[in-house]
Amino acid sequence: MVEKDFDDKIYPQLILPIESILDDNYFVNSQGIVEEREPYCKHCGAKKFSRKGYNWRLLYLDDGSPVRIKVKRYKCKKCKKKFQVEFTEYWGKFSNYSNKMKNKAKILLQHGWKSLRNLGNDFKTLLNFKISHESVRKALQNDDALYWLNEEVELSGYYGYDAQWIRNKREWIYRLELFYIINNMPVACIISKKETQKK
Repeated sequence: MVEKDFDDKIYPQLILPIESILDDNYFVNSQGIVEEREPYCKHCGAKKFSRKGYNWRLLYLDDGSPVRIKVKRYKCKKCKKKFQVEFTEYWGKFSNYSNKMKNKAKILLQHGWKSLRNLGNDFKTLLNFKISHESVRKALQNDDALYWLNEEVELSGYYGYDAQWIRNKREWIYRLELFYIINNMPVACIISKKETQKK
């Protein structure tokens, strides 16, 4: 189904590319709207709600192709706040770019320092996908979270660990790196304010 948007661009509404995420928690109803199988209020956790139509959401798949889908809106009867279907495992909250695409930006950055605009140009060259430098900056910005994970390498269990004390935005933080010792390559990196997770 193809519909014209308010900006006169044509976005296809496809369900097939996101079919893999519809099995566990989501399904498509007869009107083509993606709904949660067991919805609950994201604000207070209540399970009493009313359905309130849908919103259009533009998502960019891993190859950079845009897909518009309809996501169901709900209104909580307990706290009276509205919420909608979100794919937090695959796309961040309020983010149109998939987590895998954000991870690609982090992998491109590990080969050497580049400006954000040059990283955006790399996406244009490699994936034929234009992404703004501001979107790249938001993809790279994490606090106390997994910064990047190399999913392409097969691991055998021999790891090394390194902690670096680095300065970021006038603040000192830890960069915790996990290495694969056999190939001497980084596997995962976490940016954290504490060196250990002990409380």
